[in-house]
Amino acid sequence: MLRNVMEDYWEFYEMLLAYKKVAKEKQEATKEGIKQEFKRIFTQKTEYFQLNVCLERTLNNKDKLLAVLENPAFPLHNNSAELEARRIVRKRDISLHTWSFKGTIVRDAFMSVIQTCIKLEVSPFNYIMDRIKGDNVMPSLCTLIH
Repeated sequence: MLRNVMEDYWEFYEMLLAYKKVAKEKQEATKEGIKQEFKRIFTQKTEYFQLNVCLERTLNNKDKLLAVLENPAFPLHNNSAELEARRIVRKRDISLHTWSFKGTIVRDAFMSVIQTCIKLEVSPFNYIMDRIKGDNVMPSLCTLIH
């Protein structure tokens, strides 16, 4: 039973990935089928209490989780955001926190600039040095974000 739920889940995820790639006309034709499949998967009951709780919680978030049907540009997951948050937590754990609230704000802002530079394939060192020196030769990060 558990294996079946897992297989259903990943097949559904593949269905959503495929939905995002097809032409708009075909998307309209498959929307209702995807909604029915969502309902079938997440209304089933298993012999595992905790799995039933997870299925029910997912079902209760149906509108948010299926927002991709209305706007296929939406990402299907937030893994990149989770990874960025994890970096900050790891840094905090290694550094044993900051000495002040202001220090926390500065550290978070600095890490945000560094991670944004990395995502935009800009050298964080060169970017920060450009700003410190006041050269402003490099374009601002906000202009590089599309």
